[in-house]
Formats: sequence, C-alpha cells, structure tokens
Amino acid sequence: MSLYQTQCFFLQRDTTGEVHLSTSHKYYYQIQGQIAVCNVKFCDFVCWTPKGIFIERILRDNSFIDRIVPQLQLFFSRYLLPELLTHSLEPEPGSSTRTKKLHCVCQKPQSGKMIGCDNPDCKIEWFHYNCMGIKRAPKGKWYCSNCKKNN
Repeated sequence: MSLYQTQCFFLQRDTTGEVHLSTSHKYYYQIQGQIAVCNVKFCDFVCWTPKGIFIERILRDNSFIDRIVPQLQLFFSRYLLPELLTHSLEPEPGSSTRTKKLHCVCQKPQSGKMIGCDNPDCKIEWFHYNCMGIKRAPKGKWYCSNCKKNN
C-alpha cells in the first residue's frame, strides 16, 4: 500500500495513477471557497508527510464554486458575521479557559494594527501602531525603543 492509501485519506488516485486531492473532501471545499473569496485563479495545496511533501496546484473550478456559494453565504451569515459583530465565542473576562497574551508597552491584548520588533530577543515582541505613533508600516527593519537602546 502506498503512503496516500494508508495515511492521506483526503488524496485519491485517478485512472492514470496520478494522486490528487479528493474533490469530495472538505479540504477541496475549503480551498475552492478561499479561491472564490480571494478571487484568485489557483491555490497550492501542500501536505507534509513523513515520506515527503505532496504539492498540488488546485485550479479555480467555477461550476463547483457556483454550487457551494449558497453554503458559503449561509455559513457567513449564521456563524462568521455574528462572531465578528459580537465576539460571543471569546471567553468572559477573568475566565481561565484562554488567557489573552499581553503585548506592547501598554500591556494590552492584540488589537488593531500591530508591528513586530525585528530583534529576535525582544521581550515584548509586538506593539500597537497607536502606542508607537506609527501610521503605516516602516520600510526595512523596525526595532522598539528598548531594543534600540540596548543595541
């Protein structure tokens, strides 16, 4: 038995023996949905296995996308949009289910635009644009004021 038959349940062989992502697997649905949302012509599907890397270029399939658009719209309106508007799936403040990591000199969670310090040893790592007085991403490397002082 080949690797694809035993471990990669989402891959299948066609009549010529070539291996492809199964068009009935949820990964294919997800890829076609993302191709539609991003309005691109293809997506490279990459899968790592202990025996090697499988790569397949998945082309846009307009007839498939036309069939799944109602499902995508339903998912968006029932699940994604309400979460974006209400954040109801986030844990309550003080809940121990998930602790939000604090960032920046303000010691607040991630929000809005963030910039990462290019010093790999930076103790804070991520900073809010507003706190740093940044309007747009700088060109080249960016270091926080603490890392600038120490270098």
